[in-house]
Amino acid sequence: MQVSRHLFRWTKEIAYADYYERALINGVLSIQRGRDPAVMIYMLPQGPGRSKAVSYHGWGTQYNSLGVESFSKLGDSIYFEEKGAKSGLYIIQYIPSTFNWRTTGLTVTQQVKPLSSSDQHLQVSLSISAAKTNGQYATLNVRIPSWTSVNGAKATLNDKDLQLASPGTFLTVSKQWDSGGHLLLQFPINLKEGQTQVIT
Repeated sequence: MQVSRHLFRWTKEIAYADYYERALINGVLSIQRGRDPAVMIYMLPQGPGRSKAVSYHGWGTQYNSLGVESFSKLGDSIYFEEKGAKSGLYIIQYIPSTFNWRTTGLTVTQQVKPLSSSDQHLQVSLSISAAKTNGQYATLNVRIPSWTSVNGAKATLNDKDLQLASPGTFLTVSKQWDSGGHLLLQFPINLKEGQTQVIT
């Protein structure tokens, strides 16, 4: 995950942000035991005749602390600031959070509606407020995930429809932000298949 984070910072390639999201959901969040969230899976041997070692506690190996460390990444790599001639804020993960963008004096608050089987859309709300009374000009670059589709996707800024970029790109919004800026995003969730690398 650290490598993909650095590669994204250097290249702004959305494939690294998509990879980070998959690793976070499938690799970090999935290591908890459902009914006993304090127990983490560190290593699960898959070979014939293999078994997982048991510690003196009776519930895993001594490496479980590394699983706990992974949870420090939940607030990591949500927002990236780019300074210079093309300064802006990149929002690459959809995690409820608040970001105080000190360079601009803006505060970005992100809310994510919990997923349900009855509504198969990721719904994200970004509220932007300015510390200055006259607002602040800034650019937001919001990731349009590769796993979504154009059909059923929607973006609105203060209740006005925006032209949504294609999946695997960024929606870029440059404007004078003042208090009350509200960006709503809706992405249909689609299944994607991917290859597993076979190591021999």
